[in-house]
Amino acid sequence: MLRDADPFIYAFAELAERNSYRYGGLLFNLPDNVYNFEGEPDHAPLVACLRDSDLILRTTRPTVPYWDKDSRHDFGGRSNTAIEQDLAGCDASFFYYCNREKVSFAQGVVAQLGGPKSTYAHLSFQQHGGARRHHSERSLVGFITYSPQVSDTFNVPVANVFSLDGTSTLLWAYALTGELAGTLAGVIAGRKKRLLIAEFQVRLPDQRRILDLSELEFPSCKPTVDLLI
Repeated sequence: MLRDADPFIYAFAELAERNSYRYGGLLFNLPDNVYNFEGEPDHAPLVACLRDSDLILRTTRPTVPYWDKDSRHDFGGRSNTAIEQDLAGCDASFFYYCNREKVSFAQGVVAQLGGPKSTYAHLSFQQHGGARRHHSERSLVGFITYSPQVSDTFNVPVANVFSLDGTSTLLWAYALTGELAGTLAGVIAGRKKRLLIAEFQVRLPDQRRILDLSELEFPSCKPTVDLLI
């Protein structure tokens, strides 16, 4: 989908330049009865080629709880593959609930959100020109999650760069190449399980349509939460 592919281009460009990653291809999540190699179950040949020096990069809002009827995306269904379930478990270690209107965090994250950061334990958003946070200056919110391994049985790192809708995710990924250049690369290079949250605002030029994202202005763009999990 181009909606997720566009922010991927910007996120990957940062990692290619600063972390020397090369693009390795798509990791399809099709059901076993559709995607099967010589009778071997559950994508075994596909994931077997991945190493712990590789990285799974995602640019889409996670579904937490795992395919809950209210938090799920509006298309498709579960593939019930092992990798899908492992990724869902990894997401659940960061988030208790995540959809376009609200985000709350797993217990281990909430325990670290004391003092001024306590307002981030439960976030709510209004859908108006992007998913904008309530009780703030209508800021957009971007997330980076990183885990050095997807699960105990799948020892490959995974990162997710996302906001709460397609347009906001694109703007967030673009900001990581400009105002916050180097931030994503630093999270990945640390090789520690980590959650970073940033608030940002975007301003369009007056009375004209932009032809390129470089014409956007970011009056405010800064990390507000950065936790090792």
